[in-house]
Amino acid sequence: MFQQQVRVINNFLMILDALAILLGGYVAYTLRRFLFVGHWNIKIELFLFSVGLVIITNNYIMSRVGLYSDRRPVRYFNILISVFEAIVIDFLILGAIIFIFKITYYSRAFFLFFAYFSYLFIVIERFLVQVYLDKFARKRLHARNLIVVGDEKRGKIVAEALEKQLSWGHKILGRLTLEKENENFSKDIIGQLKDLSKILCKLPVDEVIFALGGQRNIKLSQYLDLCRKMGVEARILPALWSPENPFLYAETIQGIPFLTIGVTKINAAGLLYKRILDIIGGLVGTFLFLLMYPFVAIAIKLDSPGPVLFKQKRVGQHGRTFTLYKFRTMYVDAEERKKELMAQNIMKGPMFKIEND
Repeated sequence: MFQQQVRVINNFLMILDALAILLGGYVAYTLRRFLFVGHWNIKIELFLFSVGLVIITNNYIMSRVGLYSDRRPVRYFNILISVFEAIVIDFLILGAIIFIFKITYYSRAFFLFFAYFSYLFIVIERFLVQVYLDKFARKRLHARNLIVVGDEKRGKIVAEALEKQLSWGHKILGRLTLEKENENFSKDIIGQLKDLSKILCKLPVDEVIFALGGQRNIKLSQYLDLCRKMGVEARILPALWSPENPFLYAETIQGIPFLTIGVTKINAAGLLYKRILDIIGGLVGTFLFLLMYPFVAIAIKLDSPGPVLFKQKRVGQHGRTFTLYKFRTMYVDAEERKKELMAQNIMKGPMFKIEND
């Protein structure tokens, strides 16, 4: 539900940002035409191109500076700075295109007005949205009410995450403990897990978040069944997850949910980019190899008899085997000679090296 709300809010913000830029362009055009002496006009095609380019660039840049993320801005000053960074980059790109294509009749006053009013209108629009999310969204009748089930540590982690989460209205009613805790030290406690049925009847709860730590004495299935029967959504923080081991994520394959424990931060896009770089590097390496081959081949043949290239099976990631090709730098019968020279090996383990090899 939260991710769906994030997508809706960010799409709505993109539309508002685009309208703010369009309005900024129109105001800049009006001011330039009527406040300055001399006849000036801009072709409609150039005007639409300028506005369209800034809108497209702005969407990308604002996503990079975190203005289209799933986290609520903490301070209004951060909005001012992030929007300023995006607008500066937007108009640097627009200015570069004007310079490259030598559009001499492009008014500097229009350009500056366009940048200023785009920034002004986006900031005003963002402030209004932020005021609504901070002051009104959580207080409205249909705000989503949540209860967290868990100990103080994991409950605090979930509560802090929900405070940062972007949505169109949610609030935490309190926390249910697994056993009796001192309520003087934890003001958020509203009861224990065993009282879940009574609390769901007493409070307007829309969702229960189970942040258990793997306690075997708790039958989670019965509480999940209780939530289902009472029409309350249930969300589970897996016991496998911890702040020290964050590489745990959910993935759906043909409608079947899986929990995946990752080992790296590289996602599918990162793997694709790495593969593209591998291919480019391989093509460059092959080109250099073809240039060097005639000269290196002659040198190898003059030095010792045998093939120019050395071929060997090697083991790669997760036990995958591949064939390695390289210019031969040893005698053809090097493996047989190695047995005779083992007494001179200065390395330990599987490595082999002698002082004068």
